[in-house]
Amino acid sequence: MAGAECIYLCGHRRSFPVVTYMAYALSQIGANACLLDGLGGMLAQQIARVRRNDVLFAVSFPRMPRKQRKRYVAPLSTARLSW
Repeated sequence: MAGAECIYLCGHRRSFPVVTYMAYALSQIGANACLLDGLGGMLAQQIARVRRNDVLFAVSFPRMPRKQRKRYVAPLSTARLSW
């Protein structure tokens, strides 16, 4: 990563906060970082800018298992409906 011309950061859904913070942290140390956020459906155009001397850093998490969703997410949605 140290020799890259630009560090492209890609993460969506739950991993988006991770790459957003990385973009911020890298900018604080003067690194040339670009967040591939895909806003406005422009992800393909953003990815087209990646060159041979660049680095693509992608973050991904596995989907939440159904058992976990029922345990953690369902009570939240019920609580929202009850107020």
